[in-house]
Amino acid sequence: YFEHLDNVPKWISPRDTATKNVIISTEWGALGKNGSLDFIRTDIDRELDESSLTPQQQIFEKMISALYLGEIVRLIIVDLVQRSILFPGRMQKSPSIRPDYNIFLILRGSFYAKHVADIESDTTEDLSITANILTSIGIHEPSYDDCYIIREVCKTVSLRAAKLAAAAIAVLINRLNMPSVTVAVDGTLFRHHQKFKKNLIRTIDRLVPRTHRLVLSEDGSSKGSALVAAVDRRLKTASTTLEKTFPS
Repeated sequence: YFEHLDNVPKWISPRDTATKNVIISTEWGALGKNGSLDFIRTDIDRELDESSLTPQQQIFEKMISALYLGEIVRLIIVDLVQRSILFPGRMQKSPSIRPDYNIFLILRGSFYAKHVADIESDTTEDLSITANILTSIGIHEPSYDDCYIIREVCKTVSLRAAKLAAAAIAVLINRLNMPSVTVAVDGTLFRHHQKFKKNLIRTIDRLVPRTHRLVLSEDGSSKGSALVAAVDRRLKTASTTLEKTFPS
């Protein structure tokens, strides 16, 4: 996003009087490393972080990214099983696992964001889509109550991710304080998870009072930054032309 150079205290290069704005990459996936997100993190978030390949890093990303969404749901399901809320009797609180317990739920990364999206969107009367997904990953004969609870878990985790991502986007849109803002979004969730996308847009609409729109970015953030630079150059060229045509 564009930021006024005066608001960038880490800028170390000589300040060109002609340069008033710079492009900032927020890298907000790393937000929370200093504990700023502890007030909304759960025990599940901490467990996921501690068992990840990058503990104490990318805290915000681990709460909103498709890469971690399924794992959050899996950890919640395991917790519910341990408390005999799901699949009663299949898993004991002790470290020993019953032979008949589904091995997929004890393997990190065995539950995917696609599972979350498909289960959340299940509107069948008997939740057959959810039952089929659970059966496909080895959870045999799940009851209706099991399917219902797991669908609610998927909805909640997905909604939280959408609202957190929306809050971060809304902060930048409001900070820009422009009449109209277009936000380029990439990623699996925005592209394929329709419930997530709707919740993201709905939350931003509540938080942003000015005109804005979200568009799917096909080319990633690097090309996006190049396009922003090109737009800035074009705006400066147009401004210079106007000054020559209508001198003050």
